[in-house]
Amino acid sequence: MRLSRNRTGVKSYLLARGGTLNDLKTVGHSLMRSMVAAEDLGLTPLSPEHRDAMEMMDRYYREHEFRYIVTGLKEYPNLSRLLSAGATILYNAAPDVESAMGSNDLVHRMRLDLSAVLGQTPPA
Repeated sequence: MRLSRNRTGVKSYLLARGGTLNDLKTVGHSLMRSMVAAEDLGLTPLSPEHRDAMEMMDRYYREHEFRYIVTGLKEYPNLSRLLSAGATILYNAAPDVESAMGSNDLVHRMRLDLSAVLGQTPPA
């Protein structure tokens, strides 16, 4: 199966591991439902710190609050913890996504990008 290059992260992993577009609709815009589905298919589970950061962001992402202006108090996780969570997810998902896309250099390019952003390659 070839994947669209538009999809990134967890949803690409779900497709790479045999998920369908209907499966993506089922998880919808929930970061945590996507993570649980990916972990069920073999993605390395998040650390407790990363899970906490993703859970904090999930409620805003699910309600499209990053796309539209929504006023009121919000509580966000520490940015470095959130970046580390995202980088770790990408690091762990990339080999399966690369294989499904038929790409030869996705993992190498992604790890270079992560190194530039974080100053180091995230742990597996």
